[in-house]
Formats: sequence, structure tokens, C-alpha cells
Amino acid sequence: MSDVLILGGGLAGLACRAALPAHRSATVLEAADEVGGLLRVHARGDYVFDSVPHVIFFRSRRLLEALRGLLPGGLHSFPRTNSIWQGGRRIPYPYQFNARALPDATRDECLAGFRDNPFAGTGSDGAATFREWLRGEFGPGFFQHFFQPYNEKLYGVPLDELEAAPLRWTIPSENGRAVLAGEGDPAGAPELFYPAGREGIALIPKVLAELGRGDVLTGAEAVRVDAASRTVTVANGREFRYRNLVSSLPLPELLKMLEGVPDEVRELGSTLAAVPITVVQVGARTTGAALPDIWTYFPDADVPFYRMTRLERISADLAPAGGTSILLECAGTVAPDRESVLAWLHAQGVVPREAVEHYDAWHVPYAYVLFLRGYRRTLERIRRALSERGILTTGRYGGWMYADIEMAMKSGLMAARRLDPSGAPTATARIFAA
Repeated sequence: MSDVLILGGGLAGLACRAALPAHRSATVLEAADEVGGLLRVHARGDYVFDSVPHVIFFRSRRLLEALRGLLPGGLHSFPRTNSIWQGGRRIPYPYQFNARALPDATRDECLAGFRDNPFAGTGSDGAATFREWLRGEFGPGFFQHFFQPYNEKLYGVPLDELEAAPLRWTIPSENGRAVLAGEGDPAGAPELFYPAGREGIALIPKVLAELGRGDVLTGAEAVRVDAASRTVTVANGREFRYRNLVSSLPLPELLKMLEGVPDEVRELGSTLAAVPITVVQVGARTTGAALPDIWTYFPDADVPFYRMTRLERISADLAPAGGTSILLECAGTVAPDRESVLAWLHAQGVVPREAVEHYDAWHVPYAYVLFLRGYRRTLERIRRALSERGILTTGRYGGWMYADIEMAMKSGLMAARRLDPSGAPTATARIFAA
């Protein structure tokens, strides 16, 4: 009998285990062969690739310093560098604060639309769609030229199908003077962090797994959850009884394997949607000078990826000296044509075709949660039914939210608190609460 059974050994699940009071323990079941969820790296000879791009940006300095102390090689810092590639032109990021870098006609249209915005205020309602909010904040020009094509390329649905509220924090907007000046982000580039060494971002879940009490079992894929008997069955047939269950699995996947709930509750999972993506890895011995930023965004439909990440700009440990480890993120499950991708990178001066030594693609079935209209009512019904049966959900996909590393870790802490609200917090929990 497990005191607490945690499904999923990603950040949220491991943080929950680490933050439980000292008198409690938790067993973690992780389907993959190592912990971390999407915070994993793939070493390919001299090249190291994050499964998906990650950097560390914590609002809590105390939590940042605590994490730095846990990592054997510490953290190194660097400024964020982003740009947008549109119509063959490099535009500084964010688009809305860099109108002076746009072609003259586009700049004039965007700024005039912002000054005389016919949609101003229409997206301020808490029930506004993403389309309404973007047009209301930035006007028709910025919306038409960047926000609509980029976000529809990323999310794969019309923007009036998405709720704005969960996405507003991802787009800086509240500085009309800076938008009209069009000469750069008034907030400047934030300081970002990344673990030293070739293990990269995967070090974070590894050190978290060393905290807390109880087993962390890899290669243990949950396939059945019986809420009535409080039993989880894994793929090899082994059963785990539990007193409390915490799941960081994607909600639709949890509901598929859940027994002991009404069919209508289980079927709610089919109404939740997320964007799958395909991540292309390119390793090259030498790199060109074009598109040198850490991240470059591509709103144009004729470019098959929506974002490029230069991992060697994040950490020199991830590529050979003078070389590059590149991630190209493509919405959907169809990998772009290899030769077309390499020809594009060569033609733009990013990577010489003859320098490429590694190329691969892999799929991420859950990447970005889609906040489809009405999703909150669905979540409330699911959470109420799960809570009544002693099941807590946490993390980006268990909580069905847009979360960065810090938010995912703190969601695990919140789950630990809900399990034992009166228990004396551990040192780990006190750090996370900072």
C-alpha cells in the first residue's frame, strides 16, 4: 500500500513528492525509462538536444538560488535574444514594440490601427476570445500582420475558438507609448538560466528525484486506474494500492484509463484538446551568421516550422565548438521534408548543407493546451468528480494549463499541500513557497 501514489515523473510529480511532510512518502510511477517528462535531453554524438526548448526564468529568486545549489555544476546566465523572420526580414521581438523595423507600409498600417483601433476595449471582457483580445489590444494591423498568422500556425485553430484569459500573460501588451515608439521592448531582455554540462535541463528532474521519501519507478506505465478499489495497474500487470493518488498525466489520458466513474465523466476527456508538435533536430559542425538569436519565430505559412531554437546559444555544452544544435518546432504530427528543411537553412545562411551531421524528428503528442471556449466548465466537472474519489491532478497537462518550469514545480507543491494541509512543511516546501 502506497501512502501517496504519483502518476508521472515530470517536474510536478517530483516536486509533489519532494514537498510532502517528512512523515509521508510517495511512490512515483513514470512510463519512460527516465524521469523528467519533457525535461529530457537526447545526446547524439557531439550534439545534445532538449526534447523541446527549455530555459529557466524564475520570478522567485529564492527558488532560483535553491535550485542552483542543488545542481552539481550550478547554473549559467545569459540574456534572452529573440527575433521574428517575416517576408525575408529579421524583426526584433516582440513584434508590437518594434514597428520601426517593419516595412514602411506595414509599419504605418500597424501604428495607425493601434492609434485608431476600432476594436479597442472589445477584448477586455473576461469571456473574450483570443481573437477579440488581440485585436482589442493591438488593433487590426498588428493582428493581421503577425498575431493572427503566427498564433493560428501555432495552435492550428481559428483564434475565436480559444479563450483569451489563460493566454494573456504570455504576450506583453500594457505599454501603449512603447508600441507607438516602436523601438524596442521597454522591459528589456530578461536574464535566463540553464544548467551547466551535457545533461542540460534533464539535471533538474534528476536532482528533484533525490529529494523526498519513497520509490521512483521508471518503465512503469499506468494503464488502469480503479478509483473504487484505489488500485493502479501498470503495463506489466503489477498493481499498486494507494491511500492518495496524484496524477500529472494529461487529463485525457488519465480519463481513458479511469474506472469507477460515470461514463459521462470519462468521456469529458475527449472534449479537451492539445496541439501535437513535431520537433526536428539538426546538428551541424559549422554554422552561418544568419538568424543568430536563441529563438526565431516564423509567422509565414511557407516556412514549415513556427520556431527555431539555437541550443548552442543557450549552453556551449550542447554542441561542438563552432557548431550548432538546432530545434525546429512544427505544429502537427507530419514531419516536414528533410531536404526542403536543409535547403531552406542553407539558403538563408543558417547552416551549410555539407556541415550537417545529424538530422532527426520526433513527435510530442501533448505540447500546447488548447483553451477552447467552455473548457473551464469541463475542467470543473472533471476535477469535482476526481476529487470526490480522492484523485488530485497537477502539472501542465494534469492541471490543463499553460505553465513554465517554475509554475509546474509550484503546482506540485500545491498538490502536496492539499494532501496534508496541516502537516509541517519540509525545507523543500518552504523553498518552493518563496
